[in-house]
Amino acid sequence: MARKRLLRRTGQGLVTRQVSIVDVAREARVSVATASRILSNSDYPVSPETRARVLEAARRLDYVPDAFARALVRRRTGIIALTVHDIADPYFAEIARAVEDACQADGYRALICSTDRDPDKEIRVIRSFRAFRPDGLILGGGCVEDPAHVENLRREIASLTVRGTRVVALSRHPTGVPMVRVDNVAVARAATEHVISLGHRRIACICGQPNFTTSTDRFEGYRQALAAHDIPFDPDLVVVGWYTWAGGYQAARELLARGVDFSALVASTDIMAIGALVALREAGIDVPDRVSLVSMNDLPIASVVEPPLTAVSFRGRDLGALAVRLILDALEGQEIPQDTVLGFELKVRRSTRPLTD
Repeated sequence: MARKRLLRRTGQGLVTRQVSIVDVAREARVSVATASRILSNSDYPVSPETRARVLEAARRLDYVPDAFARALVRRRTGIIALTVHDIADPYFAEIARAVEDACQADGYRALICSTDRDPDKEIRVIRSFRAFRPDGLILGGGCVEDPAHVENLRREIASLTVRGTRVVALSRHPTGVPMVRVDNVAVARAATEHVISLGHRRIACICGQPNFTTSTDRFEGYRQALAAHDIPFDPDLVVVGWYTWAGGYQAARELLARGVDFSALVASTDIMAIGALVALREAGIDVPDRVSLVSMNDLPIASVVEPPLTAVSFRGRDLGALAVRLILDALEGQEIPQDTVLGFELKVRRSTRPLTD
């Protein structure tokens, strides 16, 4: 059966108008209350025949529920907002997809914005969420460890939570909100201890941008591993780069330009490691024959580059999906944990090898 079109007369003649729940009820010959219960999947008992008639009427009329009207009734918007540093970064794309999938599975919509690791933009983005009154907010990525910025973040978060928004962060977060995270200190320590176990002692490190919690924690893990094995810390072996392919490439070039000797390189992310791999290859340095290379994250691309990267593996998808689950639990009045730490594992591939004379 063809779908019906509902028309209304305007100054421009007859135009198609939006179908309402009243139209569905009239078409199905039931009350508006009955139609509403059926279309909202209520547990209210109705006969199978009535349910089928209402659903068929909604299909014929191409009925789409009014999200704003539902929000007024439920006192929820059905929106969960997510901030990420860069949606084009495969790590954050993985998180965003997991959040979107988890939202859709529970009838929610995801609102996703990139902050570009810019503290001012992060504040503007979170402030803009007030207009949408999201039921939940997920803060993806590390936080800038600047007292003034942290205080501004606390104010913006408070302006949302007072309206009922539940907030979860995906990293160590100085604002005090509940966290779902990996232990980045332990992740970097595991990466560094892997190459130490292979006999390496001159171990360089490509760190992320300074003053971010993720960068601070991974650098600390690198330092802890060296200290635990009585390896002196050499600041000349540490370079800083953006969390991008180009950032890893430029950092590796800077390290090579210093002329320091190293036999292993720890990169803060897979993408930075791939940039470093290109720089090493351009300089005629073979991985792993001359330099062992280990990374963190273990994105799918880590296993298909040549050589495949040894990486400390954890799943961004798990972080995003669990954050949505905790927000939904909090909305139902459940108490959620303050700090949920997910596990990780070392995936040894062909980018690392024992040190040889």
